[in-house]
Amino acid sequence: MVVWVTAIVFALNLVLYTAYDKKAKGLSSTALLDVVTFRQGLAHTLVEVNKVLGLAGLTLLALAFVPLREVWLSADALAQDALLLHALVVLALHSAYSLYKYYGETHIPLIQTWPGIVSELYAPSPKVRLIGVRKLSNLTASLGLGLVLWLAVWSAPLATVPATALAAIALGTLHFYTMEVDFRLVLGVRPFGFAPFYIAGAASLTLLVSLYLSLKP
Repeated sequence: MVVWVTAIVFALNLVLYTAYDKKAKGLSSTALLDVVTFRQGLAHTLVEVNKVLGLAGLTLLALAFVPLREVWLSADALAQDALLLHALVVLALHSAYSLYKYYGETHIPLIQTWPGIVSELYAPSPKVRLIGVRKLSNLTASLGLGLVLWLAVWSAPLATVPATALAAIALGTLHFYTMEVDFRLVLGVRPFGFAPFYIAGAASLTLLVSLYLSLKP
């Protein structure tokens, strides 16, 4: 069942996100076919699929903690672990390609420039601040992926799961936002790109309730 959930999440993002034409402000079969048939070249397809991987990974991570997961996953005790593992694999692929594609560019600046992140975030120039925002985005992605790895592979202690999962989702969402904003901090994603925010919100609310109940005497 979890494999089907992962496949459906990926397919929905591929169709509804990739096929959206910003100029026409609607779905376009041309945009989708450009990607799936490599009409614009392999590089274009890989870039678009990488965006889908990022969206799908965050969605799968959040779905592992939404309130009705026990119902739509047929109360499978291993479903949450499987969803987390799938999220980890998808996000790791997204991170690996992004590092390969964008290292040394604006999205992932050279590591030796990172000590300037604080001064960049407070710089008077919006474009310089954006460089700091991109570095912050990469830091949140690295920390978030580390937490997902801990949840999915290293079997985090049960008592720490709500707080750890909440942090992982928050970091992943913050990475998505800070990577996609422009120098005016305006989020310019296609409409379906907002879906992970809503799912992450539902998951975060659930985790906050779980965290409250676990701390309540």
